[in-house]
Amino acid sequence: MRFLLVNEHNSRLHLLATMIVLLTGGILGVTANEWLWIVVAVGSVWFAEAINTAIEQLANAVTTDHDPRIGAAKDVAAAAVLICSLVALIIGLVIFVPRLM
Repeated sequence: MRFLLVNEHNSRLHLLATMIVLLTGGILGVTANEWLWIVVAVGSVWFAEAINTAIEQLANAVTTDHDPRIGAAKDVAAAAVLICSLVALIIGLVIFVPRLM
């Protein structure tokens, strides 16, 4: 986690989002069931970010030369973070929007 937070700008954005979600959930009194969804959403984003970073670090250690296969692997890993983030956003909207309306 320390490596992510020190070396990956996006992880600091994920940390800010995580703190906002946890604080907002506490203030709005989400249910235990909703907390489970929030934990899964937040955890999946962090997991994807960690895997993405690991793939990037490993690829950079293998070669600094342009290799389309490595580029594709990095792009797919980044897409995994995007997918998890979008799913987390949808879960957050489903849980928080009705309470804010």
